[in-house]
Amino acid sequence: MQCISCIADGTSNTSIQAPKVVTEGDDVIISCSNIGNPIPTYTITGPGSRHTSVQSTLKITDIDRSDSGQYSCSAVNTYNDETQTADVTVQYPPDVSVTYTNMTEGETGVLMTCGVTGEPPTYDFSLWKHIGPDEHTDLRHLPGKQNGGQFTLTLNDPITYTDSGYYTCIVSNGIKGRSQQINQTKISGYFVVEGPPKILTQNNLIHGNLGQEVDLVVEFYSVPGFTSVSWYSHDDGKQISGDTHTEITNINTVFYGVEVQVQGYRTSLTLSNVTESDFRSYRVDVGNTIGSASFGLTLHGITDPCAAKHLFIDTLTSTSVTVMWSPGCNGGAGQIFYVQHRKSTGIADDKWETGSPVLENDTPVYTITGLDPDTGYHIRVMSRNEKGRTYTEYTGVRTLALSEPVVETQTGPIVGGVMGVVVIVAVGLVIFVMWRKGLLNKGGLCCLQSKTDSDGVYQNQAFSPENQSKMDGVYQDLGPTENPSMHYEDLGGPRPADSNVYVNTEL
Repeated sequence: MQCISCIADGTSNTSIQAPKVVTEGDDVIISCSNIGNPIPTYTITGPGSRHTSVQSTLKITDIDRSDSGQYSCSAVNTYNDETQTADVTVQYPPDVSVTYTNMTEGETGVLMTCGVTGEPPTYDFSLWKHIGPDEHTDLRHLPGKQNGGQFTLTLNDPITYTDSGYYTCIVSNGIKGRSQQINQTKISGYFVVEGPPKILTQNNLIHGNLGQEVDLVVEFYSVPGFTSVSWYSHDDGKQISGDTHTEITNINTVFYGVEVQVQGYRTSLTLSNVTESDFRSYRVDVGNTIGSASFGLTLHGITDPCAAKHLFIDTLTSTSVTVMWSPGCNGGAGQIFYVQHRKSTGIADDKWETGSPVLENDTPVYTITGLDPDTGYHIRVMSRNEKGRTYTEYTGVRTLALSEPVVETQTGPIVGGVMGVVVIVAVGLVIFVMWRKGLLNKGGLCCLQSKTDSDGVYQNQAFSPENQSKMDGVYQDLGPTENPSMHYEDLGGPRPADSNVYVNTEL
């Protein structure tokens, strides 16, 4: 508080004490004093007589911007009547308003105008914020032009329906609001851009099965609302007057690179008991009072899914294997993946064990657990949809011994055939060096016996300089054995169709 004005006439001295500047919401005391005899009576009056006191003090709780102005203090006794005044300024954050006019696609010009009033009247505007039709998704921030207490947003490029939405004006004059926020914001009403219908469906290939019911569905956006929807056979141009239906629905689309949800329409053509003649191309035409749009789509039969690709081992331990792959085509229907494994015993009818399903939209990775240490396994991926199933060629892998550390391959595809060739070439080189150094019997046949499993997977192989040229690595001839109970490694390519089963080589 301070003395704003004082006078002295020899018999009295009246003063009024009031703050010069306060902030809206503050509690303010204005006092009046006088030196006189007899003691005077006081009257304190505020602007517009909103606040009055007949005491020497006036207390205003939660002062308002309308309380700015001149306050007077009158002191009266039987000998004198004196009045003093003081001006009080109430500062407050900007009041913000946003005005606009809906537009039509292709127009340019002022999109939004932000008007503000505050005390002090010096303003700092932030970028305009464009919010999607869902009222909460930030799409972009746009510069505006300031002219005193006015801030405008102008679009120089032709406007499109993606400019629809809400626009927020953000401004500050340094005075905090009642909630202590320094920036004051105002969101516009929903800004509408009118134009021809927009087709939002992207997939123009539909799949169905003979004898089943299939819905051909197209989603579109239209402001103003649609006035016509017509379905046609694209092949002969004839309009289809069958089971069609159009309804309002919420649709996910993209505005300025951000996914948003808009209110649009879904139109559908239902084909009951599909026949061969229904597998053809179709067209839908949509119109409103401004323009029209068309969309073509084709009905195909559902096929088996394509086999998964790029199967490889990501992580290997003594009891688990983590497998990754790339999904193939889904054949026109949602597909599910299953990772299967079995021990590489070489027995053709060994049962594959199937893991839990991996959905089409999930990350294509799966960990097989509960495996035996230091044991060979075959691994493959099954892809399945409502039409059928396909399998990858199996990958051969051996779990680690208990003493071995975990291996993270991260090296791409590992196929059993490729691994087998690598093993053969490496071992063949070792054998050749041993033979040259005399560690193997040069004069006669010296046998290198491979590891033998209980079912007789491997066969003794003989080596000599004479037949060495026939060898491709460790084994000289990996064709079918006369003994049908014997099974040999196929060092590349798929398993033969005959009864001779090939498995991964273990040395």
